[in-house]
Amino acid sequence: MISTRRDCLSPAVLLVAPLLASAAAGAAAQTAEAPATALPTGVAADLADESGRFAFYVPPGLGLHHFLYQWARNEGRLPRDRSPLPEMTERAELEALADTERAAVSEALEVYRRQALSHDLVFDPEIVALGHSLAESEDFLDCGDGELAARLEPALRLAWPVYERRWWPEHRRRGREWVEAFTPLLDRYEKDATALLAGAWGADWPDARVPVEVMAYANWAGAYTISRPARIHLAASDPRLAGIAAVEALLHEVSHIEVFERAVHGALDSAFEAADVPVPRDLWHVMIFYVAGDTMRRVLAADGEPGYVPYGERSGLYDRLRGWRDHARALESQWQPFLDGGAERAVALGALAESYRKEAAPEQRPLRALASER
Repeated sequence: MISTRRDCLSPAVLLVAPLLASAAAGAAAQTAEAPATALPTGVAADLADESGRFAFYVPPGLGLHHFLYQWARNEGRLPRDRSPLPEMTERAELEALADTERAAVSEALEVYRRQALSHDLVFDPEIVALGHSLAESEDFLDCGDGELAARLEPALRLAWPVYERRWWPEHRRRGREWVEAFTPLLDRYEKDATALLAGAWGADWPDARVPVEVMAYANWAGAYTISRPARIHLAASDPRLAGIAAVEALLHEVSHIEVFERAVHGALDSAFEAADVPVPRDLWHVMIFYVAGDTMRRVLAADGEPGYVPYGERSGLYDRLRGWRDHARALESQWQPFLDGGAERAVALGALAESYRKEAAPEQRPLRALASER
């Protein structure tokens, strides 16, 4: 029997009208006056499964947080949204709710529109800390400390009773079904794939399993990773995260945990500094896509299934973003020999850096390089 990370709890009461105003205003002093809610045990524990390297959760509070964030986002795209936003059938159900339920959800969404959307889920430290608190606290609606937490926690507590009745059962079922379908695939390829990935990055895996939070919604990309501690978020409703493609996506996301990202940046910085040329913009991220895809291609070919097309090619990603196709070509030419076992890691990185030095226009090269050529 799988052990649980924590007990997930359920609020006893719907917070009253004064808390609505407090949450919408976002004033810490006002929210501090709101009555504390006793949360009796009532929601099933959220650890769904474990593998050798990962632990999969279907979290209620963190799921609600992303649900409200995505709903608010769908009502107004932001400039950083680079792909179509997920369809949310739940939005069509708002008018069918009872008046008190509709008022609670509407107020919570207003708080998220005003207070949360300016905070990027991946890069903003305040909302990242809030997510960690929701995932780790015994009270799964505890947003932790800070101004943003004080503004969003009342909204979550306000919306939870409606979410628990109307949407959480379906979201929980969808998340657990995703895990149930995914883990047999992961079990088949995990050992070989994770060994190849760690070798590519030149770093050891963390001792503890990496948490993977599986929810109805994650972000515009369908998946993202945060650090300190490492935590991966995946959207069970995203069609890009199904079947073998989901294994590649997980390999990509785990490459974003701090130990691997630090290794990627450190290796590139050293090689390009030696070549006296700046590390090109986005090369590190293309490298993560490239290595995750190549790793998946290799393990499938070894399993008798050749011909896998990695996500970067399959989706047209390398051709959509400026400069990414050039990076992919450089990696194929200079980094692939290392991945194939025909070159030392340092030699391949040096050749990669040297290829950019040779191709850089004179006016784009560092002054030290220009001086040496005179």
